[in-house]
Amino acid sequence: ALLSRVEHQRDQLQQVRERWTEAFDAIQDPIMLNDAEFRVVRCNLAYAAKAVLDVKQVIGKPYWECFPKSIRLASASPSAALAGATEEIATPEGEFYLATCYPISGPEGAPLYALHVFRDITRMARLTRALKTLREVNAALVRTREETGLLQEICRIAVETGGFALAWVGYAGQDNGQRIRPVAVFGDRHGYVAELDITGRDADTEDGSIFGATVRTGQISVINDISAASPGYGCLEKASNLGYRSMIVLPLREEEPRPPERPRC
Repeated sequence: ALLSRVEHQRDQLQQVRERWTEAFDAIQDPIMLNDAEFRVVRCNLAYAAKAVLDVKQVIGKPYWECFPKSIRLASASPSAALAGATEEIATPEGEFYLATCYPISGPEGAPLYALHVFRDITRMARLTRALKTLREVNAALVRTREETGLLQEICRIAVETGGFALAWVGYAGQDNGQRIRPVAVFGDRHGYVAELDITGRDADTEDGSIFGATVRTGQISVINDISAASPGYGCLEKASNLGYRSMIVLPLREEEPRPPERPRC
């Protein structure tokens, strides 16, 4: 009878554990539990998916080898974790998460683990960043009178506030070749813009069809995956080799002079 009771209790515990695991895995936010050595001891399916690993492969690894990769969380140490403490993290893939920490203590009250819940705030973070960028550009328009200085300031805002790796402005020449001349650059750590030799004409170079499309048509040009589009295009191949992943080219239109007002009687 005692053995039967023990087996029954064991089965009940197993069922509870399975139900808890099912509930844990049903949560769409990535969840991870790490120990004092920063190794993952438990995680849900959403966390394993972000790590691009199976749950069994995640267990025992340092969390920065799984997710978020190469990022050290301020509250990862169980002894330093504060209940409900949050921090915003940005992944190398351009995603934003709000990480919330909860310390887990042992029977004697000593901190043993740190539980982290990662909420995807990418959409909200990008909207907030875009609004902040727009506000700063509008402020620059008010306070900056000189054209080149304004363009340089807008490039700086695009990088420092907008989160772009590189921003530059080029003017197409009035000659037959319509050679594009950089007039403002910010974030060009590798000298990429200085080495460009591009025009607005199809016949000059293959590169001209990338930037020149915007010059000729006045339409926005977008390349979501530079590495996929780079073969045969020198400017894109250089950009891909430097680690740039996407590109957008925006037209700048010169305002046409207003016609003189007709005399009024």
